[in-house]
Amino acid sequence: MDEELIVGKEKFKSFCSPCHGMDGKLNINGAKDLTKSISGLKSRIKTITEGKGMMPPMKGILTPAEIEAVAKYTIYLRKKSKK
Repeated sequence: MDEELIVGKEKFKSFCSPCHGMDGKLNINGAKDLTKSISGLKSRIKTITEGKGMMPPMKGILTPAEIEAVAKYTIYLRKKSKK
């Protein structure tokens, strides 16, 4: 796992795992199963930045680089689940 994914995983653990779970499948508070999401990187960045439904926006909490790292980590979770 490269450095960017490690950062993404750390931020995901802190901010996203309470609803999505560390494996992306928890589905608390209407959170989507990220291992089944087919959203692209730009869409994921937008959702993380602006929030969606009960998910709060991370703009101003995470840096743009951290948001992109989290988005890439969620794509990694999808790919990892298919192995």
